[in-house]
Amino acid sequence: MKYVSVIVGINSERNYYYFVPDDLENNIFIGSVVTVDFRGNEKIAIIKEFINENQIDVNTAYKPIKSLHFQEPVSNKFNQFIAWIAYYYHSTPGNVIRLMIPSLTKSRKKYVYRGMNDEPMSKNDIKKQYSINEKRFRELLGESIFEDIHKNKQPQSEQITLNDEQHKAYIEIEKQIDKNEHKAFLLYGPPASGKTEVYLEAVKYLLRMTEKSVIILFPEIGLAQFMYERITSQLGSELCALYHSELSDGERYFYISAFLSEKKRVLVGTRSAMFVPVKNPGLIIVDEEQDMSYKQTESAPFYNARDAAVYNGYINNIPVVLASATPSLETYANAEKDKYNLLTLSKSYQQGMTPNVKIIQQRDVREQLPVQILDAITDNLRNKKQTMVFLNRRGYLNLYRCVNCNEYYSCEQCSVSMSFHKDDNKFKCHYCGREEEHDATCRKCGSRIESVGIWGTQKIEMLLKRIFPGAKVMRMDIDTSGKKNARKGIINSMRDGKTDILIGTQMISKGYDLPEVKTMVILNADSVLHLPDFRSEERFMQLLIQTAGRAGRRDEKGDVIISGSFEGNICEYIKDLDYMMFLRKEIKQRKFMKFPPHTKMAKIIIKRKTKEKALNDANSIFTILNENNENKTIKIYSPVSAIVERVGGVYRFNIFIIYNSMKTLNKLLKHLSTKRLGFVIDIDSY
Repeated sequence: MKYVSVIVGINSERNYYYFVPDDLENNIFIGSVVTVDFRGNEKIAIIKEFINENQIDVNTAYKPIKSLHFQEPVSNKFNQFIAWIAYYYHSTPGNVIRLMIPSLTKSRKKYVYRGMNDEPMSKNDIKKQYSINEKRFRELLGESIFEDIHKNKQPQSEQITLNDEQHKAYIEIEKQIDKNEHKAFLLYGPPASGKTEVYLEAVKYLLRMTEKSVIILFPEIGLAQFMYERITSQLGSELCALYHSELSDGERYFYISAFLSEKKRVLVGTRSAMFVPVKNPGLIIVDEEQDMSYKQTESAPFYNARDAAVYNGYINNIPVVLASATPSLETYANAEKDKYNLLTLSKSYQQGMTPNVKIIQQRDVREQLPVQILDAITDNLRNKKQTMVFLNRRGYLNLYRCVNCNEYYSCEQCSVSMSFHKDDNKFKCHYCGREEEHDATCRKCGSRIESVGIWGTQKIEMLLKRIFPGAKVMRMDIDTSGKKNARKGIINSMRDGKTDILIGTQMISKGYDLPEVKTMVILNADSVLHLPDFRSEERFMQLLIQTAGRAGRRDEKGDVIISGSFEGNICEYIKDLDYMMFLRKEIKQRKFMKFPPHTKMAKIIIKRKTKEKALNDANSIFTILNENNENKTIKIYSPVSAIVERVGGVYRFNIFIIYNSMKTLNKLLKHLSTKRLGFVIDIDSY
């Protein structure tokens, strides 16, 4: 009898032992995904190793493996990837497996593809649409092997002709594919400079010259859907699949099976696609690499799909391409150090049509919509052009600003805006914990400071519908795009010219190519620029360049109109859309402040049902960390409440840690492991 050690899909470090029943003995391998009975419940598990019988406790009644979940095992490299995610992000292998494997469902649906739009269909829908009986359906499936029953979409677009810059960048990636070696590339170029064309040519080369597969990540579901259509227009749909968190378990099961069996070779998806066990990867592409959506923030493990992609490329010895018009400081710093290879496309915008940038100094967006914005929308409606209006849904009402000189009230130690907490009647810094009384005055001129109010997307939608009753106005935010394929419908309406004005949050700033958009409006830019986050200026500049790239993408100059209150050098960066100048300045500032990318940042998160318990436990953890911080090589900030302190009835406190070595951090955290003080840790905190 064979015995195996398995990793069960639960939050545990332990390995568990089962025996392999006779009917599965020839089908179980290291890496096989199986179903096990774990404490009375069915759970997913991965076979880690086979165990000799002399290692087995004869007094223990071991349970059998119940069933094989997928026909093909995951690769050893993928098991290494799971182990690294667990180690680096201070989680457990079982917790990581839960990100990968679809839940067990008693009535898992079987899917095949429809050829027109590549969306899965259930068996009943297929039988009805194609007028076939059960016998014919089973013939088409063939012994439960999923196959296409309709002709796949064939490539439709004309062949891409790369310019000299694009060709040079492409050749560098091609060389690395030929060498079969790992290297990370930063593919940098302004919006519409042709980054997509470069990496699509690399994908075509890989598919043509090797038997390997490719993973292409996008930060947001709507953009992934939009780009999937573009990618399949170039490659056809036979080898392609779209994968994201809104798929059903049945759909995810089908796609994972297809990549394990290598029937599919082009995986397009969001961050969750990084955990599809692609059998033989040859290239990984992360588009819009700077986007915060690649960071898991809802629950542990708090992984970053971009960084996970780079490591996955390393263990598979394959190239990784990080593409961006606004690279993160971390990625750009790696390129400066020659850790990543920089590939630059210098062409500013398509046909050199850099958008006109107009800055409107507006202290309070609640006063009225600036007449310049209303005039621009009116002109666009007259000329049958489109307008996009951005607001930051994350704008906090607890930021304060001077009534005289416009200076935001900031922490003197951390250079981030302080937030006002009504319960305590105090200003607080959410990094170092500094507190100040509510009666504070402006440090620059001594005048009174006041709350900054911000409108939301719904309010702007209502106003614009009232001002322009004949216009088709749509909104794209978390409320309107939550349903499956809702984002796709909104973007298609814009692309087809059925929408005149689109209002939205950061979703609309992504890399959509919408040729009839003439004007991009950014309302209340302060809500991004002055968030209580040391990355706020970086986020703002990324948002600005990305949104500017949505305006005037053909043969006509677009317009970018920004309203807010601006001071200092930021105006120059805004006016000239000069992201590189900003990066060089910001890297120096971060070095002075000893913030990433010159250091690393982690966040310990404490959640309790009462505020008193949360704060007491946070203080206990802080004390233990400080007592064991040898030579004070790690900077540990005092506990602070989360920006949103209470969520779902649970109070949240954070302890920020600045460190340089993961080894040193791990040594420090070991002192907490025996204290049974519940917490989670967010590595590379955002």
